[in-house]
Amino acid sequence: IKLEHWNSPEHLYIGRTLRGYYGQAGRRTTIPLPAQSLDHVIAKPKDDTQLTKFKTNIFETALATLTLLSIVGLFIYFYDLNNPDPTQDNPFKTFDNNPGIIKISIASLIARIVFVVCFLLLAFDKFRQDKKILTVYLFSALTIGFLQWYELYFGSTFYYGEVRDKQGLMFPLLASFMVTLVVWKINYSKAENRNLTIRLVLTGITNVGLYILWGQVYEP
Repeated sequence: IKLEHWNSPEHLYIGRTLRGYYGQAGRRTTIPLPAQSLDHVIAKPKDDTQLTKFKTNIFETALATLTLLSIVGLFIYFYDLNNPDPTQDNPFKTFDNNPGIIKISIASLIARIVFVVCFLLLAFDKFRQDKKILTVYLFSALTIGFLQWYELYFGSTFYYGEVRDKQGLMFPLLASFMVTLVVWKINYSKAENRNLTIRLVLTGITNVGLYILWGQVYEP
């Protein structure tokens, strides 16, 4: 396509050689068009800068959903704490009402809310490369993991009834997932295959180590 101007500024002419356009091969055809800017003649790529895309992966979405459910559980815990049911016998009453456990639960609630908020922000293109939000995101993940393990430890430092030491405190699964998230968010090498191998090895070592530690801590 060749663009050429005619003497009149009111028109823009596009000269094209069309084979067989009028039944004659090679005939030169000139098509007049009303004067207009090239911006209208040449199609512009769609500007989607105003569109905000929401992207995330399955693991982080599942983890955020699990964290959200745990937040609901903490709210129920605080509700039951402030509105005890005298008709029900709670074997963990001493544990649930311990000032230390309450403080740990409050800190955990805050960390989990921050984690979910950061997850939602990082899912948008506008904030995906924001290092500050990513740092808070990973820090809150480590905080959640630490607080779960600290609750397990702290629960073993006092006696809370006939229930034996740490009974009912299951393996901190959420903490394991949070540590795994942090492991996979860090780049260890520029080589993709090597980076993947390091992540897999660290994930296995970390989670197996945590499970062994839990088995040792869980003993009465």
